[in-house]
Amino acid sequence: MLEALERQRAPFEVLGHGLHIGLSIGIASAPTDATKAGELLSAADDAMYRAKQSGRYSLKVFDAEMGRERREQAALRRDLTAAFAK
Repeated sequence: MLEALERQRAPFEVLGHGLHIGLSIGIASAPTDATKAGELLSAADDAMYRAKQSGRYSLKVFDAEMGRERREQAALRRDLTAAFAK
């Protein structure tokens, strides 16, 4: 998988223009990380954002810490929204 990721670093040509793309991949698996489709997508999304924080061309596998951080951020968003509403 990492080898395939490295191959994506090479520019490719589209209509005479050399293009570079940056990849960040997040991986989650069922039933280890989630049992419902939406939860699994959310876990993979958490892993992808962690990969993005590591820079282009990185891959991260979901772990429980990522889920804890997501829940804390969601709670903070809810609290801030409620506070601004008051």
